[in-house]
Amino acid sequence: MSTAKQSYRWVMLALIWLIYVGLGILVATLAVLVTPMVEDLNLSYSQMGLILGAFQLFFIGFSIVAGNLLDRWGIRKSLMAGVLIITLSACLRYFANGFDTLFPIVALLGVGGPMIFAGGPKVISQWFEGKDRGTATGIYATGMSVGQLLGLSLTNSIFMPLFHNSWRFTFLFYGIVVFVIGLLWWVFARDYKQTTTKVAKMGVFKTMTHIIKIRNVQLVLIIGFLITAVFHGYFQWLPKILQDGGMSQATAGFAASVYVFAGIPATVFFSHFVPRLFRGRAIALASLVIALAYSA
Repeated sequence: MSTAKQSYRWVMLALIWLIYVGLGILVATLAVLVTPMVEDLNLSYSQMGLILGAFQLFFIGFSIVAGNLLDRWGIRKSLMAGVLIITLSACLRYFANGFDTLFPIVALLGVGGPMIFAGGPKVISQWFEGKDRGTATGIYATGMSVGQLLGLSLTNSIFMPLFHNSWRFTFLFYGIVVFVIGLLWWVFARDYKQTTTKVAKMGVFKTMTHIIKIRNVQLVLIIGFLITAVFHGYFQWLPKILQDGGMSQATAGFAASVYVFAGIPATVFFSHFVPRLFRGRAIALASLVIALAYSA
């Protein structure tokens, strides 16, 4: 590894971590502002459920496109595009006047999000090697959790009162924060040019078919599907559930952030300290703990 790469890789790690923080804030903020948005826009809970699911719906559709753009544009441009799209999603919420406008605006988060999720691992794979790669993965992965923690705990306790309980100005403020993060990325990020050998290229669907046939990939897909379904179905409504149980909006946000806070050390621990040979067992144990926690 060159000296330049050795020293600058931590800058790249800090930048990608900040981008994940911004995305985490935008994902979590929508959940804690369900009550004022439903009341202000006269939405039914069915409509709000569709809006909350717009991110995941469009995320699935644009993931393949994001991977292709990442290869064509490079990491720096692709991630900047993703940041601009999620910034637009946050800022345009200021102008929402009902379900018909809010749904596509939130869906933009699912268009820009895949650019970021696909770019993060590629940044780590290019700039880190060996055991440091596992450590870097654990660090950047905490960015999403830190962002969710900030969004859940600070939105109703600090920023909503600061903006006279206007969810519109709150989203606008978060959009500006994410845009500033994007500017930092654009100024300081670098594309690392790797020396690669030419290999035969396969079509997208042929590549997917080949990958899906791998047993471990099948297991990861099943686990990922189940965990994501439970997480988003429960997490997006958790602050509202706690509010209906008697908590204030600010207290519900803090309470919902507890499990996110508890997961940050685990993210670093699993990626750095668990040997590769035991990672399958560690995932199985973690899945069991999640199942027990949700059923309790």
